[in-house]
Amino acid sequence: MRWIPAARSRHWFAVTYIAAIVMAVSLCCIRFGLFGQTLTLTHALRFTLLAIALTALPGLLGWFGARLLWLFAMIGNAAGLAFMAQASRAMTGWEDLTSLLMFLFTVIGGYIIGIIAEIAAWGIRRGRR
Repeated sequence: MRWIPAARSRHWFAVTYIAAIVMAVSLCCIRFGLFGQTLTLTHALRFTLLAIALTALPGLLGWFGARLLWLFAMIGNAAGLAFMAQASRAMTGWEDLTSLLMFLFTVIGGYIIGIIAEIAAWGIRRGRR
């Protein structure tokens, strides 16, 4: 995990900024590209704010030293985007809502796994002392 910035490194701001941009563009591409809905500035800004919220919290916690939480939260975000894109295949009317719920549940799962991994790593570090 040497590629993840160290705690309290200034690189966390760049990592979080890049993750937010990638996630916002991905959300907008899925919503307006794959779902074929009309592009509105209001919805694009809402998805951008969602992307910022879902990447800023793990980025801040990673800056404080919770690197595993950041890693699993980003894996959960990527998996959620993949599930959201997968649900856009057969549009019968409910896929936009179910895809958003799948995305949010996967993101929450990434956070939970990250918290469990951080607790386990803390226990291992404490056990070594």
